[in-house]
Amino acid sequence: VLTGTRSKCAAPSKPVSFKAMQALHIYQILTPYVSRPELDVGFEVLDNSANERPDWFEYWPIRGFLLKETLDENAFYGFLSPRFKLKTGLTAAVVREFVLASDPAIDAVLFSPSIHNSAYYLNVFEHGDAEHPGLKNLAREFFQRLELPSDLDMLVSDSRNTVHSNYFVAKPRFWRAWLAINEKLYAIAEASADTLGASLRAPTRYRGGVNVQMKIFIMERIATWLLTCGGDFTARVHDPFAARS
Repeated sequence: VLTGTRSKCAAPSKPVSFKAMQALHIYQILTPYVSRPELDVGFEVLDNSANERPDWFEYWPIRGFLLKETLDENAFYGFLSPRFKLKTGLTAAVVREFVLASDPAIDAVLFSPSIHNSAYYLNVFEHGDAEHPGLKNLAREFFQRLELPSDLDMLVSDSRNTVHSNYFVAKPRFWRAWLAINEKLYAIAEASADTLGASLRAPTRYRGGVNVQMKIFIMERIATWLLTCGGDFTARVHDPFAARS
């Protein structure tokens, strides 16, 4: 599936053609909970074994990379969790082949599995609210603070623009837009006297516990917001039902 998103909170538009694309920099994040041999050798390694800010999960190493490194404007970059193959069934070789088959005009290539988990809901923020009560209103307040489109009751996300777990590969243009919004999320969440920041730091249920802060689950939905509301970005999508079990 190949789609474009060109209007504010609108459905993706016309498809574009395929051409070869060569420059790829796809990293798998090394955490304290896995060893290097457990990672897919076909990916480069982004070392987060020091785990300096565990409260920010994957955002911390991705942020550090994007703020420090000089990016090739024509290359695709990705930052995948150690659980990527477990969740998607996809190897680095499959990911590389799929991205290389994408048209150079594409901004992002999506690899989110098991889309049925969010297909019951109008958008990823409603889905998030079902998993983490209060998320949709908190996200709305965040977007309003930034004076960005915030009508999350009208936003429609589907298999053409849904991103779970940061499972996407993108050009620097997309990553810059993603980072710009998430850096504002970061600044608010780090401000101890900000009431919105306190709400972003509030723990929410996750995998049977309440040890993850709300900010993480908003951060993971920014890519979808960009593809639906955030500007002239196009995406190609791998089969979202790849991990059918």
